[in-house]
Amino acid sequence: MTGPALGTPPDRPAPMTFTRSGAWLGARATLPVVPGTIGFGLVYGALARQAGLSPLEVVLSSGLVFAGSAQFVVLEQWSASLPIVSIVTTTLVINARHVLMGATLAPWFSRLSARRAYGSVALMADENWALTIRDLRQGSGNGAFLLGSGLTLIVTWLSTTVTGRAIGSAIDDPRAWGLDVAFPAIFAALLVGMWQGRASLLGWVVAAVVAVAAARWLPGVWYILLGGLAGSLAGRCAMQTSSAALVAILGMAVVTYATRASGLWLMTRMPSSPRFERWLRAVPGAILAALIAPAIVDGGGLAALAVLIAMIVVARTGSVLAATLLGVGAVVLVRFVW
Repeated sequence: MTGPALGTPPDRPAPMTFTRSGAWLGARATLPVVPGTIGFGLVYGALARQAGLSPLEVVLSSGLVFAGSAQFVVLEQWSASLPIVSIVTTTLVINARHVLMGATLAPWFSRLSARRAYGSVALMADENWALTIRDLRQGSGNGAFLLGSGLTLIVTWLSTTVTGRAIGSAIDDPRAWGLDVAFPAIFAALLVGMWQGRASLLGWVVAAVVAVAAARWLPGVWYILLGGLAGSLAGRCAMQTSSAALVAILGMAVVTYATRASGLWLMTRMPSSPRFERWLRAVPGAILAALIAPAIVDGGGLAALAVLIAMIVVARTGSVLAATLLGVGAVVLVRFVW
C-alpha cells in the first residue's frame, strides 16, 4: 500500500461516497494483515476447545462479537457455571477503546447515512480501523472501505477460529511460527503511516509509557484505553450451546457494538472545534502506540526487532505486507539459528 504521508482531513472535505469499488479497495488493502489474523484465529479456536466451548459457541462468539482481545481474555472465565456479568463487564472494559476509534471516524462518517455508518462500524477492528483512517486521510472519501475491510477480517476470523477449534492441539506453539510478534509488527507498520510530525512523536511516547505502566500495575487490558487517552491528549498539545453461554456471547456482542458505535454517535451530536479536531487526529497513533508498547516489553528483544524492522521497511516502501513479513521473518530466522 503506497501513497503520500498522511495529512489532516482537508478544510473542505470531498463528498463521501459508498461504493462497491470502495469496499473492494478496503478488502484488498486488508490482505497484509490477514496472515496475522489467520494465526491468532487458529490459536483462539484451539484455546476455545480447551476451555470447553462447543463448535457452535465458537461460531457465535467469533461471528457476533468479532473482538479477538475480548474473546481471548474471557476464555479464562469460561466454565460450566458461566459468570455472565463478569464476562460482559470484562468485554466492555476491553472494548472501551472502540469509543475513541469510532469518534475518529466521525468527520467522514457523519456525512454517510446512519444505516451505512453504523452498519460499517459493526465490523470495525483495530487493523481495519487504522487502514480506514489512513485511506480517508489520503482523500479517498469512500466510506465503504471500512465495510470491505471488515468483511475480509470477519470471514478470516470466523473461518480460522472454527478451524482452530476443529484441529485443536495441533497448534501447540505459536512462537515457532512467529505469531507472537505478528500483530506488534503489523501495528508498528501502520503506526508509521500515522506520522504527522513532532506532535505525533510526543503522543506516541506518552501512550507507550502509560500503556506499559498500566499493563504492569492494572489488571486486564485497561492499558489500551488509558494509553490511547493519554497519548491522544498529549498529541493534541504538541474489537451446540447452553442458554448461559448464549447470553454471555450476546452480552459481549452488544457491548462490543455499543463501544464501536457510541464514539461515532457522540461525535455527530457534539459541536466541533479546531482544538477538538486536533485531539481526534492524535487518537489513532496514540492507540496504536499503546497496543504496541506492552507487546514489545513482554516480548523482549525479538519483539523490538520485529517492530523496528517493520517500521523501517514501511517507511521506505509504504508496504504494510512487506514490513510485517520481514519483521516476523527476521524473528523466525533468529529463533531458528539460535
